[in-house]
Amino acid sequence: MSDPAFCARYAHLIDTIPPDLRPATGAVNAAVLATGKAPHEVMGQIYEAITGSHPPTTVAVPTLEELRTAWWTWLRTTEATVTIVVDALDEATHPHTVLSEILAQLNPPAPATHQVRLIVGVRSPGGIDEPDPNRNTPHARPLANTAEHTLHATRLRVDESPWWNTADLASYATELLTCTDNSPYAGTEHHDHAAAVAATLAAGAGKSFLITRIAATSLAHRSERVNPGDPAWQATIAEGVLGVFRDDLHTTLPDPADRERAVHLLRAVAFAYGLGLPWRQLWPLVANAVADDPEHTYGDGDIAWLLNSRLGAYLVTDQEDGITVYRLFHDALRTTLRERAHQLLHETPHEQR
Repeated sequence: MSDPAFCARYAHLIDTIPPDLRPATGAVNAAVLATGKAPHEVMGQIYEAITGSHPPTTVAVPTLEELRTAWWTWLRTTEATVTIVVDALDEATHPHTVLSEILAQLNPPAPATHQVRLIVGVRSPGGIDEPDPNRNTPHARPLANTAEHTLHATRLRVDESPWWNTADLASYATELLTCTDNSPYAGTEHHDHAAAVAATLAAGAGKSFLITRIAATSLAHRSERVNPGDPAWQATIAEGVLGVFRDDLHTTLPDPADRERAVHLLRAVAFAYGLGLPWRQLWPLVANAVADDPEHTYGDGDIAWLLNSRLGAYLVTDQEDGITVYRLFHDALRTTLRERAHQLLHETPHEQR
């Protein structure tokens, strides 16, 4: 909401937000999403977003030392405060390197008149997550703890009071249920039903916007409305990401063979590093490897089928070296597909009844 273009585009919504919750226009100079990015990519994006130019290096892939030197050189030319947001630190390819070699060294070693303000988004186990004294090494401690210590940071636990509000989850679910095209919950006559479903979903999702998003989006694409008191549906929410993802998979694809095909294709993407997995040549090969089924091989037609299905919404596209690549939209989906793929194919509570 500090981006002038964003504020202009969504002015009718932003005007409804209390002034004390709105940052000043231009308050953030650069925002970088670290998901799938190598350390030099994170540093390069910070430099380019702030300076508006590429770092002056002599090689195609500059070293972190070169990027830091270029950054420090530029920083010494300004007296303005620079505010940088780095989100999803835990989803970078080497988060500890990003933390220690980039974020902890954004200020140059020599005193200067500038000031760097840094906001870092990093997933935390929640609650009092002090490290086990028997595992008190930097990589064994929760990354959020290490970041707090390394950056001498003030820590805001946004899933605790006063920041957390369960009503936000219910509002988010209601929005997805009522505003999705062709949703059975659309229309004022269904608002009370949508609100009841959203309240049940928010209560069962704990503090997870991801679970809420998957479940509400799935419900909005079905032909019939769910009974918020249905114990089988509530059981899917209680199982977390696995439960709502599996429920969506089984509802979208009634044919077991199609479900297996979708899981194999999505699981292939879950093993990709960096910005994602390219389609041509690689995606079918990786899918065949994770399927481990010599009787069946996947090809381009299977990829096209997945992307044209509703399950294609679980993927985001990006560009890497001029090639379109695909990755899952959340790291928790990647973990689920890599470690619990077989459980996704089991019957759902609805099917077991």
